[in-house]
Amino acid sequence: MLLLLRLLLLLLLPLPLPVPRRHPERSEGPLYFAIRLFPRKNNMPEYAYVYILANGFKKLYIGITTNLAERIFEHKSNKHPQSHTARYNIHTLVYFERFTSIPAAITREKQLKGWLRIRKLQLIITTNPTWRDLSSDWGKPIPSYAEPPNATPSP
Repeated sequence: MLLLLRLLLLLLLPLPLPVPRRHPERSEGPLYFAIRLFPRKNNMPEYAYVYILANGFKKLYIGITTNLAERIFEHKSNKHPQSHTARYNIHTLVYFERFTSIPAAITREKQLKGWLRIRKLQLIITTNPTWRDLSSDWGKPIPSYAEPPNATPSP
């Protein structure tokens, strides 16, 4: 009888969901984990970014974040010295996409991680053929526009 009561209680009472222990740079796992990883701070819409970092043409790293500039700075400054990007010197931002929802970004990140390397390289080359660091100008002042000296106004 006592066993039957315990079983009934287990079925009726909701159990708290365990928080899985994951690597801080991974977004695998159930959606509730991603929502806990990226909590909303206010009612303003928040964007999520999927990005690809590279070190030359050898290593690629695909990640997700809600603050792209801060996350890229963390990669470049080796904030986590034991991380994959720090160990292999992967600091060049070669591709990124912006999403209006975190679940859509997680889906895209998993899709990209499932692609073969050649397909990832094709994606990067179609948008950034010279493999320029897309974050190299971030934080620098924008030069003011100066009219050319012999400019004539168009009618």
